[in-house]
Amino acid sequence: MPLNIEDHAYSVMSSGYTLLQNQIGESDITALREAVDQALAAIGKAREQGRNYPIFNYPSTQCMYCWGDACLDLLEHETIHGLTAELMREYRLWGYNMLARAPSTGGSPPGALKLEEGIGLHQDFSIPFHGSPRPFYLWHFVCLDDVTPENGATWVVPGSHRATDLSLPKHGAHRTFTGGSAQQICAKAGDILTLNPCCYHTPGPNYSHSWRRYLAVQLCYITLPPLHDHWSIAGPSVQRKVSIRTRKMLRGDYEGFAYPHAASGYVLPDGWETDGNPFAEAPNEMGQHSAMRQLAALRHPEH
Repeated sequence: MPLNIEDHAYSVMSSGYTLLQNQIGESDITALREAVDQALAAIGKAREQGRNYPIFNYPSTQCMYCWGDACLDLLEHETIHGLTAELMREYRLWGYNMLARAPSTGGSPPGALKLEEGIGLHQDFSIPFHGSPRPFYLWHFVCLDDVTPENGATWVVPGSHRATDLSLPKHGAHRTFTGGSAQQICAKAGDILTLNPCCYHTPGPNYSHSWRRYLAVQLCYITLPPLHDHWSIAGPSVQRKVSIRTRKMLRGDYEGFAYPHAASGYVLPDGWETDGNPFAEAPNEMGQHSAMRQLAALRHPEH
């Protein structure tokens, strides 16, 4: 059956997520797995060398366009662009993350994270973005392994992106929200789970003896600050070969960045050449604008 982008866009607007099946072929999955495994090895090496940053408690790293042609080519995926354009019209790359859950040891999930970095139901963004059916951010989780309850499939509370301050549960902090209506989204390798990250969501524990690996292509509306200066991080080896569309996604015209100071939490391939020094200590731009200013910047031009 042909993919109906409008149906999937409706699912994202109403439920906050959708599952796009059979999107990545086996040869591409193999190449993406190899890139992720190289990044995982680099994370382990960084920890052995004494880099102690909270994100290293959770096997994850950004800037995955630096980890080979397969990862770079994923930014050209037509279904990702088609669905994002249907929902946002104009967008840029916010981040490009590898997310993995380590296998179980002795029948119990590893005790990594200490309840940090997204363990427990949470929203990645809230005010002023929750309460809106159309997303200002979209996470496209590309499944590199079959995703099951046993190996940590993502839990989502359907419709929770439409919650407001008046409708959110009043018990405790949002990170302790129990989410009685949460559903666990299982998928096959090659599927893409597209999520509005204003939905309450969380990875499940991995009780299996194998890794569970995602690639997360994280997109945001064109007026919002990207996570980093992606164009500079990508450097000359990427800059010289990307398409006009990918160049626009990486570069954009935004002069500020959401978290330019967080580079110590990420790893790049050995010897990677950036364009200048894209990593700098700077204020967290996500905290610089009032909600009203953000909302004003998000208004679509009149048609």
